[in-house]
Amino acid sequence: MRKSIVITVCTLIIFLLLMVLSGCQGQGEPYSAQGTTVDGFDYEIVEDDFVMLTSYKGKETKVTVPSEVHGKPVKTLWQTFSSNSTIQEVVLPDGLETMGYTFTDCDNLTSVNIPASVKYISMAFWGCRNLTSLEIPNGVEHLGDYSFTDCINLESVVLPDSINELGRGVFKNCSSLTSVILPSNITVIKSETFSNCQSLASITIPSTVKKIEFSAFYQCAALTSVSLPAGIEDISSAFVECTKLSSVHLPAGLTSMTNAFVRCYALESVVISEGIETIGESSFRDCTALTQISVPSSVKEIEGNAFMGCSALTSIALPQVLDIGESAFEACTALNDVTLHSAVTLDTNVFKDTPWGDNA
Repeated sequence: MRKSIVITVCTLIIFLLLMVLSGCQGQGEPYSAQGTTVDGFDYEIVEDDFVMLTSYKGKETKVTVPSEVHGKPVKTLWQTFSSNSTIQEVVLPDGLETMGYTFTDCDNLTSVNIPASVKYISMAFWGCRNLTSLEIPNGVEHLGDYSFTDCINLESVVLPDSINELGRGVFKNCSSLTSVILPSNITVIKSETFSNCQSLASITIPSTVKKIEFSAFYQCAALTSVSLPAGIEDISSAFVECTKLSSVHLPAGLTSMTNAFVRCYALESVVISEGIETIGESSFRDCTALTQISVPSSVKEIEGNAFMGCSALTSIALPQVLDIGESAFEACTALNDVTLHSAVTLDTNVFKDTPWGDNA
């Protein structure tokens, strides 16, 4: 149900984009629905200018897509091979610019070239379960939502620096993906980008990134460490249930980390840079391997549930913190040594079910 809803919404978005790219707004007829077929391809002529191939009726396992139809260039592949379980290899033509839903659920597709002329890709390879690698050429500018979702055998991808935007869920559920080189100029890693990429052991986040959205690395079970760039500002809910993540360094400019490392059970080492002022709500909740943490003098507030359930945490010094939220250290069952500011404001249940709280 969720997939069908996402596809419907994204279909509308890409349809509107095609209208803009083809100069359809405010001039001429929007489409010429030909309802005709050539070389096994259904096609439409857009604005009497270029060809969009909408489906393939052939039975070949290796297919070469034509570069033109009746003298007009093929620029768009729209649902062309969607749910085709026969094709294994596809050769795409130079001059192609847009790919939308092109190979969705092509279970046996193993090889496809993407020409340098392509600018826009969205949901093009969702569910291509036998695709193991893919080279995206320099020139692609937009990799849209869920482009490679459920490509469970995709192992590696190199993303060129020409890409200026990655959509949501681009590599969601790519459970064999071990390495990705991200474009050097993106500013946001969007929600679910690498969600459930269970083989992703490491990743380099470009210095340009300012925000990592919720669930971007959700359940990346092989990720052991992450290096956050100096300019990062927001990582809220980004690394939930990265169960092998053992160390992290939080740079000084970070302003939001709500739920960032919830249930990162192997997290042992956290460096919080001087300059950070707030440890967000549930930032380290249920990080059961965290034994100690150094809180810099710049931190003035610890929000609710920030360290709740950190059952290995034995001591913490907070002489500069002025405000500690509800249940911030609740169920830290080994915590028996705490240093607080004399004027600190404590919300309810801050040290509930801790040795220090029971004896305070």
